[in-house]
Amino acid sequence: MRPTRAAAALAAAATLALTLSSCGTHPGDAARVGSKPIGTAHLDEVATALCSAQARNQQAGTTQVQSSRSNRELALGVLIDSKLSTAYGDAFGVRPSRAQLENAATSRQQLVASVPEKYRATLSKTLADLDKSQLTMAEAGRRQLQRSGAKNITAQTAIPAGLKARDAWVSKHLDVSVDPRFGTFRNGQLRAGGGSLSAPVSARAVAGAKTQPAASWVASLPGSQKCS
Repeated sequence: MRPTRAAAALAAAATLALTLSSCGTHPGDAARVGSKPIGTAHLDEVATALCSAQARNQQAGTTQVQSSRSNRELALGVLIDSKLSTAYGDAFGVRPSRAQLENAATSRQQLVASVPEKYRATLSKTLADLDKSQLTMAEAGRRQLQRSGAKNITAQTAIPAGLKARDAWVSKHLDVSVDPRFGTFRNGQLRAGGGSLSAPVSARAVAGAKTQPAASWVASLPGSQKCS
């Protein structure tokens, strides 16, 4: 007997639910870091705020136009990274000083003030978390390098050392799952997913699935799919 349209739709929904549940996320979550969810709605808020900031930089000629998909993946990467660094910092008692956090807040005031008011709170919180993540990794790396006898330690050498230590710890102690529409998490990094559960097949789709597609590809997108 031929299945009804309703039965077919139900089967498709069940298949999708199984696919999403297999990655460890819950409905409405873009990702989970340990027990901490990153909701899709929150991701969209952050991506929109970052997109607004990107638009200001584009007007100043300091960055190229990004696709909305790339910006969304960037936002998720920032959110995951911040949670990983916070978890590592809490586990080992590594935290930036108040002075460091205040200096970082001062340095981002101009950028936050440049975006429309409705995006400022989200952008400010996102950038604050990112600053905290980077400062935590710098301090964690400094401690690692000092233990190995390194001298003349700079942020440029400390942050990679901190990230290496963090990612090794995460691989043993923290589960990170990502909705496959947004990518996959491997070796401490979010890998681009292309925004779809299906694999890209056309040359254009393959070009667009890159973490940062070519400027010419982004330029060909309709305005609704670009940060502008």
